[in-house]
Amino acid sequence: MGQQQFKPFIELFKRTAEALDARGEPVELDTPLALLSRLMSDVEGYLSETEMLVLAEIGGYIYREGKRSKTLQRD
Repeated sequence: MGQQQFKPFIELFKRTAEALDARGEPVELDTPLALLSRLMSDVEGYLSETEMLVLAEIGGYIYREGKRSKTLQRD
């Protein structure tokens, strides 16, 4: 897969992040985890196991970063 095919999605993520900042949304990783969990619950049974595992991996990255951030805030 070429990087070029992902560019529209990366741009969408960037615009969405900018909109979140403009609205003053806090940087809180519990929110995207909850959104992802809800999405996974809604699509369970419609997506393949492989697709669900990809979503779970994304959740793992978010969870790990949230845990790391909370640890750093305590130090």
